[in-house]
Amino acid sequence: MCDNVHEWCSDWYAPDYYAVSPERNPRGPETGGRRSSRGGSWRHHIKISRCATRSSISPDFKYADYGFRVACDV
Repeated sequence: MCDNVHEWCSDWYAPDYYAVSPERNPRGPETGGRRSSRGGSWRHHIKISRCATRSSISPDFKYADYGFRVACDV
């Protein structure tokens, strides 16, 4: 899963969210201007290609190295 594409996330991004988030299953802020992004891709340095890397992106941008993962609550 790592180093192929960034994972486009449905939650909004806030740089300080994890300081105030629930301990289990944080869903992200209710609103925002940027979406969360995880991981890295083939066009980035190894430093930011880790699966744990988090960043953000405007919902209006489109890049060839962004994808998404289908998941459901159980």
